[in-house]
Amino acid sequence: LFLPDDLCERLIAYYELLARWNRKINLTALDEPDQAVDRLLLEPILAARHLPSPDMRLLDVGSGGGSPAIPLTLASPGSSLTMVEVKARKSAVLREAIRVLELSNASVETSRYEELLTRPELHEAFDVLSIRAVRV
Repeated sequence: LFLPDDLCERLIAYYELLARWNRKINLTALDEPDQAVDRLLLEPILAARHLPSPDMRLLDVGSGGGSPAIPLTLASPGSSLTMVEVKARKSAVLREAIRVLELSNASVETSRYEELLTRPELHEAFDVLSIRAVRV
């Protein structure tokens, strides 16, 4: 798998941020570095090849630590991203990732997904929905 240098650098920065914050709050249960890289970084990068367009609008529900949404967005630089995370501490980490990675077309909604359904401006506003794991 060939990745451009700038994408590699941003993925490394994201992984380092995720590892640092994961020691403080539980963002991911993947403790094995090789498995974490595969699941959190490489799988979303491979999935990005199947996205409908380079300027897609992505909604990620239950964003947690930001995977698959952040790697998908890094692999599709023209895209926009809205991450939905109910837990305030995880939302803060996601906002830090947006800042560090300079994702100008990304935002975080600290809310339950169901609460967003009451906002008409979000209806039919996205091209792709991603969900890693959502507890019901």
